[in-house]
Order: sequence, then C-alpha cells, then structure tokens
Amino acid sequence: VLKNIVAGFSNLIGNDPEIQKLATERAEICAKCPFAVKSGIYSIIVDNKTKNIQVMKCGKCGCNLSAKVRSIQDTCPLGKW
Repeated sequence: VLKNIVAGFSNLIGNDPEIQKLATERAEICAKCPFAVKSGIYSIIVDNKTKNIQVMKCGKCGCNLSAKVRSIQDTCPLGKW
C-alpha cells in the first residue's frame, strides 16, 4: 500500500498526460463518493490538477485521494475504479 501511495505522490509532481487523464477520471468518481472526506493532515499537498478532491482522503482506506487516483497499481476499496 505504501509503495502505491509513494508512486501516486511522485506522479502528482510529474507531468505524464496519461496518468493525469487516469487521475481526472478517477477523481470525478471519488468526488461524488460519500466516503471522500476533507483531511487537514494533507493540507500541505497542493493539487491544482484535480481540485475536486484536493485535501481529501478516502474514508474507507484513509489514503490521500490526490495520490491514490494517480497510483496506477492502486484500486478503489469499493471497486468503483
């Protein structure tokens, strides 16, 4: 799990258009999910590419959503993506 989140944060800093497309699609799903909650813990992370999930975490797994949606190997704990 940690490896996936580290990869996600790395991809957040990067500029890969394929990863950003994937992140945007996933972020749209997460933004509508009732388990997507605000998290002050990650407020230092600035995500200007998927603002609809900025400073949010998954209430099911606890992961930062800006990183999670960019982790190619990661999946939604509810099976939504």
